[in-house]
Amino acid sequence: GLGLPYQAGCALVVASLSLFSLGAPRHLISQVNGRLAAGFAISLAALFACGAPLADWTALYRADWPAAYGSAPTILQLLVYNEIVPTVCAMLRFDRSRVRRALGCGAALLLLILSSWSALGICLAAAVSSGALGVPALGAGAVTTDPVAWLLGSRSALGRSAAALAVCAVSTTVLATNLALQTLFTDLADRTGKSTGDAAPPPADQRTTVSGTSPPAPSLGTRQYGSGGWWRFGALPLSLLASLICASLSPDAFFGAIDFAGAYPVALLWGVAPPVMALAAARREGSRLRPRTVVGLVGLALAALLFVASNAATDIGGFVMRGAGGAARWRR
Repeated sequence: GLGLPYQAGCALVVASLSLFSLGAPRHLISQVNGRLAAGFAISLAALFACGAPLADWTALYRADWPAAYGSAPTILQLLVYNEIVPTVCAMLRFDRSRVRRALGCGAALLLLILSSWSALGICLAAAVSSGALGVPALGAGAVTTDPVAWLLGSRSALGRSAAALAVCAVSTTVLATNLALQTLFTDLADRTGKSTGDAAPPPADQRTTVSGTSPPAPSLGTRQYGSGGWWRFGALPLSLLASLICASLSPDAFFGAIDFAGAYPVALLWGVAPPVMALAAARREGSRLRPRTVVGLVGLALAALLFVASNAATDIGGFVMRGAGGAARWRR
């Protein structure tokens, strides 16, 4: 590392990547993000090449799989990456078939990467006590620590691959989030009439023609799409500052934040809201949905509500027992 304090490191990462995403042309941001994604894939391949021979793969049979439910909110939090969907749609000129292919392939690839990474982490954690990873002895509780923490503690090729993977993952996440925030705030500026008079994005019904072709997409973040408005020097920096303050409180703040997000707002936003909106739209438009579609939508909403209620019960119980040694859900 650079030897910076934790808070200074957070500020440096957020400031540098945010200034770049705000000031650079959109095509340059896309190119850089693409190279970072390629670096992520290369680092991931190197990590597996170095870690697979050292991993104790029998740990997958011995793992306490029922305990994985406690990680469900953290895993569900990945749905926040849906915030980049409008940006993907604009980049693909609102071509429905291309958007579906991009989102489908991207989601499948992400699921494969996350599943493989989780399996490797479990198996490497089981092998760390033997000292095979070149990590300083962490004691019997090593397998309960964050795998990334002790991977980064190794000065081997495995540790360097993990460090490169972390840099690429953090950079692409920050850039993608900033692009999503730009899309959100330019849309808000256009809807509230507070933009600087730039051209508004095309209506949804004009984004795809009857023939299936699409008109040129608006260039988000440029003068053509509400740039230079109140969001650039007001709402967006304030949003980034709030996130930076939360992250700077403690390294553990990140885990608590993503756990809370997955347990409540994400579950409600992506588990309850879409089915309710679909049913309401069908009723408003007088269209009949197939029975299995209705059952699926209602089932998804009920499952999400039960998930939220279960998390609430766990958190209330943990809060009551906190004085008797209770711990946050993501620490269990």
